[in-house]
Amino acid sequence: MGLKEKQLLLHEYVKNKFKGRKRKWSELPYFSHLISVAEKCVLNNIKLGFEIGLLHDIYEDTPTQSYDLIESLIKMGYTKEEADVISNRVIDLTKTFTKEDYPHLNREQRAINEIKRLRNIHPTSQTIKYIDIMDNCKDIVNKNIEFARIYVPEKLTQLKIMDKGDRYIRKKAIIILSLTDTHLLK
Repeated sequence: MGLKEKQLLLHEYVKNKFKGRKRKWSELPYFSHLISVAEKCVLNNIKLGFEIGLLHDIYEDTPTQSYDLIESLIKMGYTKEEADVISNRVIDLTKTFTKEDYPHLNREQRAINEIKRLRNIHPTSQTIKYIDIMDNCKDIVNKNIEFARIYVPEKLTQLKIMDKGDRYIRKKAIIILSLTDTHLLK
């Protein structure tokens, strides 16, 4: 892939932040999901996609704060502007309506609110979310069919509403999840 020096530093930074964590559905190191999303962002020529893809779960799954991340990115060689863009896109991709923060809402209510929020995030963030959904879907469908029957329709609804990102990637995600959903109903 020919990573730049600062990208190699970021790679190690994120790998350390997620050290010891496993994917819920596959038991693979969590970092494998992050690198998968990052690589797909690079393949699709998304500006700063490697960085955003690699970091997309950092605020959600680690105690990292945005000011810490921005400072770390600058130390790695990113400009202040690049660091701000990366952090803002990661904030877009960080689930807001969590069970912990909204215990009075049930899963369906949280999902509806999250869909409304995602409708208005930056187009680049939506594109990376499409990639993230496809990557998550394959693990969930292969490892937990019962949860997949809930997850896939929720994500299809998200994809139908999030229409500001790359049209080709969105269409691909909708097709994959629609075929998966049809298969789950059998």
